This record gives sequence, C-alpha cells and structure tokens, in this order.
Amino acid sequence: MITPNRRSGFTLIELVVVVTIIGILASLSVVRFGNTKQRAIEAKMRTDLRTLSTQQEAHFIDNESFSTSSQTLGFSPSEGFELTIIQGDVTGWSAMIRQKGVPTPMCAVYFANATPVAPAEQEGTITCQ
Repeated sequence: MITPNRRSGFTLIELVVVVTIIGILASLSVVRFGNTKQRAIEAKMRTDLRTLSTQQEAHFIDNESFSTSSQTLGFSPSEGFELTIIQGDVTGWSAMIRQKGVPTPMCAVYFANATPVAPAEQEGTITCQ
C-alpha cells in the first residue's frame, strides 16, 4: 500500500503563536530597559551630589562658609545634567540636580541649617523624585 507524502513544516497557527510569544517577551524587555535607564540617570545624579558635598566640605574648611558657585568649588556636573546650588553660606548649603531640559527626575540635598529643597526631607540625605 502506498501512503501519500505529507509535507513537513509549521502550520500558520504555530507560526502566529511563536510570533506572539516573541512579541510579548520583547515588550517585557523594553519595559525593563526603561527602568534600568532611569536608575542609571538617578545614580549619576546621586554621585554628582555626593561629589559636590565633598567639595563643599573642603570649601568650608578653607573659607568657613559654603559656596553658591560650582565654579568656585571647581566642580561641574556630569554631561547632560544641570546643577543648581540654591543656598550656600555659613549656616549650610542646599542643591538640586536634573537632566538638562527635563523637569523630572530631580534629586536634591541640604546640609546644616540650609532651607530644605524638595524632594529632600532629611538633612544630608539625597532624595530623588
């Protein structure tokens, strides 16, 4: 008895299912990548504020006052970020940093008796929103 030849291969349904699964996995990875990028930006801002803190302490030791000028401190933020020192005097200092042209995310910190800058709520703690 002769049996008919069957073609081997995938059916259209099988291909659609595989493409759908690949699409779902790809969309999940894009969301994870977006969160990773956001965390990297925040980490860079935190690092810049920690470096600024070190520079402010050195300036205070030499001048008995904190500075309102990053140029005076010899500090410049990472490329693509803008730093604003809001207060810097004998009582304390406060600053905030954000990406250029982007309102959020933003990180802020204050020390000593400086006026707190939102989102910073606790002295010496860098807080981001």
